[in-house]
Amino acid sequence: MKTIPFRRVVAWVVMTSLVMTQTTQVAALTLSTTPLAATTTSVVRPNLMYVLDDSGSMGWDYTPDYVNDTAAGNDLTGGAGDGVKATIGAGKVLTIVASSPPFNSAYNLGVPAVVIQGGGGTGATATATLAANKTVSSITVTSGGTGYTSVPYVTLVGGLPGATWGACWGTTAANAGGIPNDTISPSSCTTTTQPPYSSAAFNYQYYDPAVRYEQPLQANNTRYGSVLGTASNWTAAKSDGFAGTGSTNLTSAWPHEVWCNTATPLPVPSAANIATHLQCKENADSTNNNMYPNATYTFRKTYNGAASYFTMSPSEFCTDDTYTNCIRSTTAQVVGGVVFNIPANYRWCSFYNPLTHAFGNCQGRRDLSHYIPNYLGGWVSSGAAGVQATASMTINSVVSGQSLTGLTIGGVDVVGGQSFLAGVASTTTTIASAVC
Repeated sequence: MKTIPFRRVVAWVVMTSLVMTQTTQVAALTLSTTPLAATTTSVVRPNLMYVLDDSGSMGWDYTPDYVNDTAAGNDLTGGAGDGVKATIGAGKVLTIVASSPPFNSAYNLGVPAVVIQGGGGTGATATATLAANKTVSSITVTSGGTGYTSVPYVTLVGGLPGATWGACWGTTAANAGGIPNDTISPSSCTTTTQPPYSSAAFNYQYYDPAVRYEQPLQANNTRYGSVLGTASNWTAAKSDGFAGTGSTNLTSAWPHEVWCNTATPLPVPSAANIATHLQCKENADSTNNNMYPNATYTFRKTYNGAASYFTMSPSEFCTDDTYTNCIRSTTAQVVGGVVFNIPANYRWCSFYNPLTHAFGNCQGRRDLSHYIPNYLGGWVSSGAAGVQATASMTINSVVSGQSLTGLTIGGVDVVGGQSFLAGVASTTTTIASAVC
């Protein structure tokens, strides 16, 4: 006679209990047929809610919200919040005070860190003190450091309850000529004509060539009529595919942004002439870091042409997906035994140093302390525009057979090594004309 071990009996009892419990949990669920707001009983049964968002943001053509950010804070030295400046002496940082305007930003989320960079020295540190209203009351230099031969770049990082930064490139004077904006003074980013607004890598709503877009489903589970199925439909693509209203000619009516060296370019920029236009340039790519506007092409104009989009390629490679430890490269690299194999199209940084044209404290995630996109780069000015040099030369007399064998200004031969021989009929005027 065989006996069943006691532990096996207990196991069967437990298993039976679990099965019965699970059976009870999947009992039929009765959904309420009355909206919650109209319920007249004290027992509220489960409801299914269908929520439609008809707020203004549903009409936006960009995602996330920061794509069209325009504000840059009130700091003119490359970071949001208060502007600060340092004084130096005997190779040390002596003081750090507010630049214009004075301290007036409220650091409601905590005391900002004081960042000191450049100036030829090292080791300078400082701390900020907040007043009762959360504005900076003073900055104390805790160590002056050594070797400072010029004023370093100083900025405050963190502590602000909100921070935005312009996401596109532009110029001063409302994009109507003037000095190109460096990252320290961003322009607005509000139109699909501007990169990277018109790139799916940044604006998640924009057209992505790697995605196949199908017509949406109707209530009967069939698809809406073809929108772009054939070339004939490209000339009247519906602006609202559901409502069937509005249309855009994708072959000729898509706005393009160009930058010109005059407010009145001739001929007027068009799809037919922009490739060879002498006064206007369009951003086709960033080859050799060639992006417009620059110091010459500063007047913004538009023309209509075929629909277009931009793509973004990795400009950095990082060690992991936090994107905090990266190197400038377009390919994966191994540097000093460290593997940089995670591509980054752009990162979010805490500040931009206009003295070195470098970004600082960058990472992959955008937050209140990291909101300056490093894809903007910075405009590196070489100083004021050049002015053509002028000079006058007087020839008092001409003797036949004599010659002028060279003319140098500042050690530079300005006549290309030519010689000018005076003949019998030569006069001061003919010689002067020959030289010039």
